[in-house]
Amino acid sequence: MVEADRRRLHEENDSLKKRLGAVENILRSGTNDRTKFMEGASWIAKKSQVEAERTSNKISQISRELATRTQESCRNPKLHDFDGVKVQENSKWVAQTLLQEAAECNERFDHLY
Repeated sequence: MVEADRRRLHEENDSLKKRLGAVENILRSGTNDRTKFMEGASWIAKKSQVEAERTSNKISQISRELATRTQESCRNPKLHDFDGVKVQENSKWVAQTLLQEAAECNERFDHLY
């Protein structure tokens, strides 16, 4: 009787050890999945930051070029007289350039996604 109880307890102990080992494996794999997820999230965040910085720099460059073009449109700086045709051309240019940059930025972010 004591021997039978001892054997049953030993078998139950072995069974519990196996179940505990399985749970530990599940926990470890979950940690690996979380680690992989976080690595991926960090990678995409860094790539997004680079793309946002690139777009910001491009917009700053467009702004500087618009200022230069506007200055070149001035016929008489003392009178603040500007060539209306050139000003309209500048307006069209900046609108087209910003739309193009926005489209390219969206495309780059789509590729990241």
